[in-house]
Amino acid sequence: MSDLPKRILIETPPFGGKAWLLDSKGLFVLEEGPGMLVTIACTHAGSGSFEVYDGIPDEKGYFPEIDEDATELERAVAPGRIFFRMHPVVMGSWMLNAGFRHGLTMRAVGGHETVAGIATIVWQPMKRRVAPPPAPDQAAPSRPAAK
Repeated sequence: MSDLPKRILIETPPFGGKAWLLDSKGLFVLEEGPGMLVTIACTHAGSGSFEVYDGIPDEKGYFPEIDEDATELERAVAPGRIFFRMHPVVMGSWMLNAGFRHGLTMRAVGGHETVAGIATIVWQPMKRRVAPPPAPDQAAPSRPAAK
């Protein structure tokens, strides 16, 4: 049986990345779109392991199956691929700067249930445009208006 996912909804701050303190075991959906995992700063090793996935699990906590005949390139961009595993959990600041396409999910599992690893997770969602770019004949901060 898989863990049921818990969604952690954090607004994007005006400066810097999103940050969340992981201090319990479970399956946590941190971002529902593309971005970059900046760091995992582990301050208490606890017991068990941390896993980080590029994707969003279903409501039961499962990721889509990756076809066993998939090429390496197809596996590298498939939703639900694991791209970081720390087993056992080790203290330190793990600088990753790892991009993800489909969402960011973290799982803390294993070991003794009352002794979870503790870590601050920092990630940066992909910035989205809030306005369309100016037309070629309009003024823009980087160029004067066309005559």
